[in-house]
Amino acid sequence: MRLVRLLCLILAISLAGCAETKYRSDAMPPLASSQARIVFFRNGSFVGADLQTGILYDGSVVGNSKPGTYFYIDTAPGEHDISTTGDVNSHLAFTLQAGETKYVKTGLGLGQFAGRIEPELVNPGRAMKELPELTFAPSGPIHVAGKPGAGAKDPAPEPAPAPMPMPEAAPAAATPQPPADPEQRRQLHLGTSSNSVEELARRVKQCDANHGAELVSSDGPIEYYREQCRDGRVFRAKCEFHQCVETDAD
Repeated sequence: MRLVRLLCLILAISLAGCAETKYRSDAMPPLASSQARIVFFRNGSFVGADLQTGILYDGSVVGNSKPGTYFYIDTAPGEHDISTTGDVNSHLAFTLQAGETKYVKTGLGLGQFAGRIEPELVNPGRAMKELPELTFAPSGPIHVAGKPGAGAKDPAPEPAPAPMPMPEAAPAAATPQPPADPEQRRQLHLGTSSNSVEELARRVKQCDANHGAELVSSDGPIEYYREQCRDGRVFRAKCEFHQCVETDAD
């Protein structure tokens, strides 16, 4: 008798455990008013049971198409696209409204001989006839608040590599300058007759001075002057008691 009771208890626990995995709409978490829900399911038919493919939601795998199972995702309202990894060209597109639940059934399509699993949008009445016999199988994460993976914490982005230092531009080579005339590099020393020599050079040799007539001797009654003309010539003069005459010129 004890053995029978023990077996019954084990069977009851097992049945209860199985029942808890069956579809119950009232056991599902409440849907946020700003979200929408998609319930994916596949009946337990033995036909094509060995064909199992991934389910793509907006291009990302969210679960698998397994016979006798269902799972769901919560997502953002808007346009969405469903396909399978077995046939990515078999698209199912629809629009979700906030607070709405849609039901997508996967199963053998017209291409079953090629092993194709297709998604199909079904109405709630038809879904409710099949879902209570199916087992919850969250083969993918439960996604909330947007596209798949939006509820998961994104990994911290890797730090961007430090920019390579730009090579410093070589300084521009200075334009070579012709060496200055030694006579021009030193400061001019003007004498008391510099203006007279400058006027003499202009009158006699049409020499326009660059810097004026320079006294190249010591001050005194007899002085010698030199004047650099603009055209490169040099005019020289001798002055004695402020009376100036040309001595030689280039």
